[in-house]
Amino acid sequence: MRSLLRRIGVWPFRLVSEPAFRLLALMYRGRPVPVRWIMLIRKFGRGDDPLARHPAPQEAHTLADPALSVLLAGRTLGTWALGSEAIEVVAEAYRERKPALAIEFGSGASTLVLADLASTLSAEGSAAVISVEQDREQASQTISALQAAGLGEFVRVVHAPLSLSVVGGIPYSSYVLPVDFGDLVGNRLAAFVLVDGPAAESGARFATVLAIQPWLAPGALILLDDALRDGELDTARRWDGSGWIHVHGILARDKGILVAEVRP
Repeated sequence: MRSLLRRIGVWPFRLVSEPAFRLLALMYRGRPVPVRWIMLIRKFGRGDDPLARHPAPQEAHTLADPALSVLLAGRTLGTWALGSEAIEVVAEAYRERKPALAIEFGSGASTLVLADLASTLSAEGSAAVISVEQDREQASQTISALQAAGLGEFVRVVHAPLSLSVVGGIPYSSYVLPVDFGDLVGNRLAAFVLVDGPAAESGARFATVLAIQPWLAPGALILLDDALRDGELDTARRWDGSGWIHVHGILARDKGILVAEVRP
């Protein structure tokens, strides 16, 4: 009898968690849902990543922005790359912030988007993007795509392989930034950070913004993709407990987008 109750009890929990998050998202009317509520819902799930949706491929024509749709034509979005809704969130936030420097982790379609956005700000200042990529071949492909689009001058793609390091007493696969990374940043501070890497074990993205803390501006915006996975939820909890990052919550767009800021 006890075994039967356990079997009956698990399935309703699995069916409740994801719809409950979507209901919360409606209640917050497009604003980030606080992580504390998401973690509460997560308790109803079973297994790994019960809130994360299986990434579905999307075509560039699904983008609401015609210019970005043309820029990304022929690319598949929403699987390894950002989804169309996530790209629109990134573009809107970038236009609002107008950062002199943006740093992203994980290159690809998002790099083209950031480069295009940076090009529109070049007349207003030295808009620039540094893209940190773990895979040398992917870095080369991104550079080629930027050059083909006429956007190579706005981005510096940095190959940074992964190495095991201990952060907060926990081992992570983290980017090994080149020794001249500070020279690339120069006298600017990054006011915009996009995290969509590394491709590594669950929770590895926690170490990303810690690695660039010296080059982050007070109030810098941090966007983290795949935010509904367990590893990213743990990252959100640990970032918020760091004392210098404030996590606003998670937007219910595509695979979930964490919104955070560096405390002033």
